Amino acid sequence: MSENAKKIEVSDQELKNGIIQRSGKSQAIRLKNIVEIKLTYEDDKPVKNEPFRILNKNNDVIAEGNLDSNGNAKVEVAYTSYKIDFPKRGKDDWEEISRNNFKLKQKNFVILIGGPGIYDGKDTEHDKAWYNYVNPVMLATKAGKLAQDNEKVYWVVYSPAYEARWNVDKEKPSWGEKHVYDSDLSITRFDHTRKVINYGASDYMDYIKRKAEDYSKNRSYTIEVVFIDSAKQFWGFLEKLPDKNISRVWYVGHASGDLWLNLYHSADHVAQMRGDKKDKEAIKADDIETSRNLKNKFSESKLSSKFYGCNTNEFAEKWSKVFEVKAEGAEGKINFQNDDLTKLENSATKKWMKFGL
Repeated sequence: MSENAKKIEVSDQELKNGIIQRSGKSQAIRLKNIVEIKLTYEDDKPVKNEPFRILNKNNDVIAEGNLDSNGNAKVEVAYTSYKIDFPKRGKDDWEEISRNNFKLKQKNFVILIGGPGIYDGKDTEHDKAWYNYVNPVMLATKAGKLAQDNEKVYWVVYSPAYEARWNVDKEKPSWGEKHVYDSDLSITRFDHTRKVINYGASDYMDYIKRKAEDYSKNRSYTIEVVFIDSAKQFWGFLEKLPDKNISRVWYVGHASGDLWLNLYHSADHVAQMRGDKKDKEAIKADDIETSRNLKNKFSESKLSSKFYGCNTNEFAEKWSKVFEVKAEGAEGKINFQNDDLTKLENSATKKWMKFGL
C-alpha cells in the first residue's frame, strides 16, 4: 500500500448491501460476488428443487432459495467468504467435489421388522393378522412417505416368526368346525394365505420380498430385504455397513422394554417373551451399551431413529445417548390396528417420546 493510500473502513450494512459509497469524487465500489451452486446424486443426476442457504463466517443467512430442475442455482452475494448449506440434510449427507459443486451421498435406512406370534384366540389384542408389522412400512412406502431420495432402505425381517405363522395359517380349516379359542378367525387367516399365493408368492417371506421389489420400481431409492434368524444377526448387519453411513434405524414389532422379534403365550394365554428365547429373539436394551462401537456407523443426520412397539421409550432414550443420534419411542402401549405410522405414534397410551432433539 502506498503512503498516500487511505484505508477504507467498511460497515456491516455496506457489506450486506455490497456497495461502499463515500462522499466526494470517489465512486461506489461494488462487492457483489456470483455464487454458482450445483448438487447431484452419486450417479450424477441432478437433485431437483433442493433448498439451499448461503452463510457468512458468523453463520448468518445471507441468501437462500431452491435449486432449479437441473440441480443448479446462481446467486449474487456481498461476501467473498461464505459457505453453502442444505438445511434439509445432515452434515454428512453431502461432500464438496469442487468449488460449490456438491455430491449427495447415499445413506442406509435400516428398518427392523419383528414377526407375529402364532395367533391365540384367547389373546384378543395380538396378531390377529400376520401383517401387523409389515403393513405400516409398506403403506408408508407406497405413499412415498418413508425414505429420502438419497437413502437405500433395508427391510431387515425376522424370518422364523413369519415361517412359523405361515405354516399354521395355510392349513385350511374344516367348514363349520369350531376350533379351540379360534372360531372363524382361522378362515380369515387361511384367506390371507390365498391372497399371498394369488400375488404370486410362495409364502409370507416371499410376499414381503416381492413387495419390496415392486415398491423399488420408479423410485429414487431402492429397497432390499434382508432375512435374519437371530438378534445377533441384526447387530452383525449394522456392523457390516460402512462408517458414517446409517441415517437412521426403525423398528416395528412387539416390545416391552426390549424389542421382541417373536411372541409367545403362557399357559393362561398371556403374551410374553419366553425366557429361554430371549437371547436369540430379543434386541435387548442392555445390548446397546455393549454395541457402543457401532457409534461410528451413524451419520450426523437430522432424521430420527424410531421404535414402534409398546414401552420402547427407555430403549429409544438409551439408543440416543449411546449412539448420539435422535431417537423416538412409545411410553405405554401402542395400537397396531393403526396402519399409518403417524397414527401409531399418536396411539401411545401415555406419550410418544423424543430424545436428542
